[in-house]
Amino acid sequence: MREWLAKLRDWTRRDQLDRELREELQFHQEHIERDAHSIHNVDVASDDSQARYSNARHTANRQLGNTTRIREAARELWSVPWLDNLQQDVRYAIRGLRRNPGFTLTVVLTLSLGFGVNAAIFSLLDRLFAQAPAGIANASTLKRIYVTQQHGPSDVTVRDQYNYPEWVDIRNGLGNLPCAAYATDSTRLGRGDNQTVASVTYTDAAYWSTLGVLPLVGRTFSIDEGRIEVPSDVVIISNAMWTRQFEKRKDIVGQTLSIGGNQYVIIGVAPANFTGLELGATDLWLPLGAMPMAEYGAGRFWYQVRSNYRLHAVARVPENANVAPLDARVTTAFRVGSIAAGYESDSSATVAISSIIVARGPMKEGQELLISTRLAWVSLLVLIIACANVANLLLTRLLERRREIAVRLALGVSRGRLATQFLVETVALALLALGVALALGIWAGGVLRAVLLPATHWTGAVFEWRLVLALTALAFVAAVVIALVPIVHVKRFSGSDVLKSGQRTTAKGGNRLRTLLLVGQTSLAVLLLTGAALSVESLRRIMSINTGYDLNQLATARPGLPGSRGGESTGRDAEVGIGLNAVAERLSRVGGVDGVALAWHSPMGGYMSTVMRVPGFDSIPKLKGNQPALRAVSAEYWRVVGLRSVRGRVTALSDVEGAPLIVVVNETMARTVWPGRDAIGQCIELYRDSNCRTVVGVVRDTHLYLLVEESRMIMYTPLAQAGANGRALKPAALIVRALPGRLPASVVALRNLLNEMLPNADLGLTTVRETIAPQYRPWQLGALLFSALGALGLLVVAVGLYGVIAFGVRQRMPELGIRVALGAERRNIVLLVMQQGVMNVGFGLVVGMAIAIALSRFMSSMLYNTSLGDPFIVLAVAMIMVVTAIIASLVPAWKAGSVDPLVALRNE
Repeated sequence: MREWLAKLRDWTRRDQLDRELREELQFHQEHIERDAHSIHNVDVASDDSQARYSNARHTANRQLGNTTRIREAARELWSVPWLDNLQQDVRYAIRGLRRNPGFTLTVVLTLSLGFGVNAAIFSLLDRLFAQAPAGIANASTLKRIYVTQQHGPSDVTVRDQYNYPEWVDIRNGLGNLPCAAYATDSTRLGRGDNQTVASVTYTDAAYWSTLGVLPLVGRTFSIDEGRIEVPSDVVIISNAMWTRQFEKRKDIVGQTLSIGGNQYVIIGVAPANFTGLELGATDLWLPLGAMPMAEYGAGRFWYQVRSNYRLHAVARVPENANVAPLDARVTTAFRVGSIAAGYESDSSATVAISSIIVARGPMKEGQELLISTRLAWVSLLVLIIACANVANLLLTRLLERRREIAVRLALGVSRGRLATQFLVETVALALLALGVALALGIWAGGVLRAVLLPATHWTGAVFEWRLVLALTALAFVAAVVIALVPIVHVKRFSGSDVLKSGQRTTAKGGNRLRTLLLVGQTSLAVLLLTGAALSVESLRRIMSINTGYDLNQLATARPGLPGSRGGESTGRDAEVGIGLNAVAERLSRVGGVDGVALAWHSPMGGYMSTVMRVPGFDSIPKLKGNQPALRAVSAEYWRVVGLRSVRGRVTALSDVEGAPLIVVVNETMARTVWPGRDAIGQCIELYRDSNCRTVVGVVRDTHLYLLVEESRMIMYTPLAQAGANGRALKPAALIVRALPGRLPASVVALRNLLNEMLPNADLGLTTVRETIAPQYRPWQLGALLFSALGALGLLVVAVGLYGVIAFGVRQRMPELGIRVALGAERRNIVLLVMQQGVMNVGFGLVVGMAIAIALSRFMSSMLYNTSLGDPFIVLAVAMIMVVTAIIASLVPAWKAGSVDPLVALRNE
């Protein structure tokens, strides 16, 4: 190794060593000549002196030997032949690329598009799958806790959120291992018109020590402050907020912040590199006891019930610990606690301690994550199309240089050396394209970050060092694969045939390979376009889903007042209810408002869950493991949201507290609970009491809170009878229906009235369309990004098709000239050439559709009621490909039709 390194060092300064060797040989020759005969004391012009000088030089040459051989032998000592050859090949490649700037630019741009798309997509995957939360100590030992539950034969859910009693069970199962619970949310910061929305994480006291995070300034929560039963008015702020809002004041500890209408004292500042454990950045950290939540019946608070799944759980597990026994112990504790609380369905639940990175855990992929991973495969398809196009271009260039290559082979250049030169040239092109792609990827990666995962906090540069290394390796692999095409052709190349036939050779084997490459990339483009068409059709069908509500005319408000934190019981729910009643009365008289209703939950905004019993049934049938949902509504609710009855009646103003208890069910519940019977007149008991609620009507099915959801059983009760034993419930949500085109004005009027009646409230004001907009977003992104990649693939195919047709026209110019000379019309020549392009695309279309059908399951999880069985999608893709073939073939076909037979035959 030492000798090889020394030789490599000498190779880097071989010019200097060669010069020094030449000078040393000259020095020895002069000394030998002087010793053989001194020429300084004679007249060099005399014949005798000239003879003596010649004899001395011959003597020196004989003693030194062949200096040329000496220099060559010395050069071999400091020469690395393969490096010399590589250097020559690089220089040759650079000269060749500089002579053909159009070819170089086309190849670099084509490859850079393929590399750039992959760079942007892989930067997303790097953040989702590789980057652990920043700022925590020894991230590999911090684990997230997941629970898997079996609700039915094919209904399995995995979650990483728990209610507080479940967290207590998990904590007991973990024993002495460091563990912590936290919940994420948003809250109002400031007061009045200066309010802003801030992201908040509620934590227990063990959160900071479990993560190994020390505050930059101040301290973390004490054990007493972290208790969930008593709210503590302390807060830790992020470094970004300290900089943005307080300009890094040194006396930040002890300052106060208005958060959610309450005053909190700042006790610390988080370090700059720590922004929480989720993808989104946290602005504030509050104790668990500061979480706002309503009471659940008299004397029961949110942390005492098993129906609020808000807490995440993490634990610190030793590096090489066997987690299987730990999983079993925590699973047992979880099951025992759930069953003891009456949740028998949790007897099959299993707890798993897995990666802190959610994407690498056992949870089902979310739609954004699913799109990201699928886009990675699609981006590779784009790169493959680009590589096939470049291979086609290189093969075209090789066929045009076949006479030059034949001459070089005849002069003794080996085929291996030619193959090496092609490889070096391709690698040089790939590296140039990689540089352009990284520049494009920095921009495109930022755009994709903002579009695909806008709520994610991105740390560091767009491209981390490992991503740059991966892209460099990908570029080398792509270059090798591309170079195989001309290399294989050179191996089969017959130089003698080319020299014998001159320019008339048509290189049929090369043309067949180029056509095969074109068909291959066309089929992949068809695959991309098919995916784009399926995504667009899925979006169209998602947008046309009937949720059961008049979405475009509804706005809702769900105000929340300061208080109701931890163990507080301030009666604020009653205050909100009174305020909403007053707002509803005044708003109904505002112009542009078509109706106002009150409810406990807004449309597409959740539901209540409670125990129910039907006399005569041992157990109530379930759908996908789900109990019937309960909604409490006012009498105006039905007209306002646009929900109509199928049979019987809906709630009325006469259904007040003390009147006969009634309930309205949806069609799914009527069909599931009372199959083959009329649901009207049946009895339902709620809240474990014995008061019978009579079913008085059946209404159409509506969605609870998801655009795409299985049919759910839903019950509706009057607000005045919605509580246990028929007690009245105060409304928590207000729903306004606006006249067509008057929704913005109605929202403004609602905001003004709420600010007047509930001046300190968090209004929770939004339109129903805005409420469900995030559910449309993944489908919109899928359609947008798949369409963009499909269009990119189509563009690359069009360029490749143009190159194939144009080169074919140049090769067939004599034939076309003869056809014109014999009387062929221009339109016939044009159609003849265009036929070639359409046929190539047609073959690719058939192959691509076959591949799409075979891989249809790949996209099935991203589609909604869409498949390749839709003839419109197949027809649309076919039309796009045919039009592309016509456009790409039109220019060379027109040139072919304009050929001058005399010029064509003279060139021949």
